[in-house]
Amino acid sequence: MKRTLGLLMALLVTITASVWAATDYTITDYRMDVVASDANVLSVTETIDVYFSMPRHGIYRSIPIRFGDKRVGVSHLQSTVPMTRDSVSDDYLTFRLGDANRYVQGAQRYVISYQYAIGDDRNPAYDELLYDLLGTSWECPIERFSFSVIMPHPVDPTRIWVAVGAEGSDTPGSFTVSSDRLVVSGSAQNLGEGKGLNLRIELPEGYFASVVKEKDWSTLATGVSLLSALIVIALTIWLFLRYGRDDPVIPVVRFDAPQGLSPMDVGYLSDGSVDPKDLSAMVFYWADKGCLSISLPQKKLFQSQEYVFTKIKEPEGGQPYEQDFFDAFFRCGTDGVVRLSEMKSTRFSKDVTAVKAAVKYRFSHGENALQDGKADRVKAIAGILSFLPVLVSVVAVEKGFLDVESAQVLLLGIISVGVASVMARFIASWSLTVSKARLFLAALVGIVVTFICFGGVGYSLYQEGWKGVVIALSSTVLSAFAATVSAFIGRRSPYGVKVLGETLGYREFIATAKIEQLKMMIDQNPQLYYHVLSYAIVFGLEKKWARKFQGIMVENPAWCDGPAGSLGDAMMLGAMIGSLQSSVARNLYAQAASTPRGPIHSSFGGGGFVGGGFGGGGGGAW
Repeated sequence: MKRTLGLLMALLVTITASVWAATDYTITDYRMDVVASDANVLSVTETIDVYFSMPRHGIYRSIPIRFGDKRVGVSHLQSTVPMTRDSVSDDYLTFRLGDANRYVQGAQRYVISYQYAIGDDRNPAYDELLYDLLGTSWECPIERFSFSVIMPHPVDPTRIWVAVGAEGSDTPGSFTVSSDRLVVSGSAQNLGEGKGLNLRIELPEGYFASVVKEKDWSTLATGVSLLSALIVIALTIWLFLRYGRDDPVIPVVRFDAPQGLSPMDVGYLSDGSVDPKDLSAMVFYWADKGCLSISLPQKKLFQSQEYVFTKIKEPEGGQPYEQDFFDAFFRCGTDGVVRLSEMKSTRFSKDVTAVKAAVKYRFSHGENALQDGKADRVKAIAGILSFLPVLVSVVAVEKGFLDVESAQVLLLGIISVGVASVMARFIASWSLTVSKARLFLAALVGIVVTFICFGGVGYSLYQEGWKGVVIALSSTVLSAFAATVSAFIGRRSPYGVKVLGETLGYREFIATAKIEQLKMMIDQNPQLYYHVLSYAIVFGLEKKWARKFQGIMVENPAWCDGPAGSLGDAMMLGAMIGSLQSSVARNLYAQAASTPRGPIHSSFGGGGFVGGGFGGGGGGAW
């Protein structure tokens, strides 16, 4: 029972406080006197009688000064009580009436006056005065509101409308017109919070004879928007023609691997990534260098459950990341002995990721950078420039169009350019390992998103006719096209051209070497098959390399311990090595993630309504 009473008391206190807070001040009388000039400048005097049931400093007033892209000038602002002007935003002029060091209570009167310069009404068919005499943003009841508007010339009483009520209401209000048809006056009673009053007077064209007609900027703004897009596209295409085409790569057949490049390096140069086959090739590379030995399974010839790798010595003369990979490889086992099943640790996966990053860093920085640094900087600049038409279109909307959301133009333009840029960069990084279906899907998504954005902007601007279409086109489709072209800017560095030519030349040798030529080379180098094997793996030519030695007796590899010792035919040995390579690759990357593609990926591939006019706003107590 006590708990119930407590809850009821708390609820009563809350309701009482809410009602008290909502009714601690009331506007008892609000008088608006307006004198309009030939230039559509209104001299406004507001007399506001307020009754405070609780101590307050005074009231504040907020006057709208921005309507679409039109700003209204407010000047000669005066008050009968101390006035503090707050910071002026783009949309409202806000000021407080009263003393911050003093409270008032009971009946208080505030009189403010100002000039409100509407100017050109931008209506070519007729002039009009569309003015919210009482805004809907007052936070208290208004017991009585009255107004008087003095016009510079007689008006037609049949072309006058007064609307009263909540925002958007077209409920007619009462008004009278003086006998000389110069004064429109009226009043309203008991206007609750959020209620306002709008006056609309339709006047013959030229009524405001002294108004300086505002220039229609819409055509100019539309032209500037389109011109900016065309200039950016032309500039982007020019930059592509200058910095987006590689110097020709001339592969020269060579019998040795490019100097200073391990299979892991060559694999990265071949397809722009360090993948499992590149790392598994390093095992055979080290074996050929005498750094490790491989024991093959004893049960069946091609069974790969228990391949065993034994460390013999440290690699010499390679890159630091090659040593890191070698150390990580043997950390999977104990005492320099590793089994395939021991390569699935999380630590090894992290070590491999670091090695891949080191390889990528080597070929993207300094003298070993595969891409032209200047071209990359130009690419970044071109990508940023593709957003310029979007920004120009936003400014054009702000300056040339009315009642259009520039934020929507900006948002959809950024989405359009962003999606096009991402899709284009994906397409630019396409390799033979990416299916054509995936490529087509990426392009299709970019096109669809761009035209959805175009439609979104166009719908907002459809009332502007061809101008709206041009703005939408410039901010989405044309900007997206510029972003697409910029994605393909970039070219190989002189080092990249040189090393790619050497890589292609070595690949050409492995793929096209004749049997007679190989026989002669084997006479001079009996271990030729094994010296080339690791590089053949990274090119995906290990089977083709083995077939070239069909019928040729080759020496057994010194690093191989097991059934291979009884094999002299390279085809049989190649099949066994293929099985081993697959097992190594499968276990080597059981948990490691693939690296993104690298920089030379293409080497191989009627009346008015409340809230509808100028003026208005509202206020409250402080």
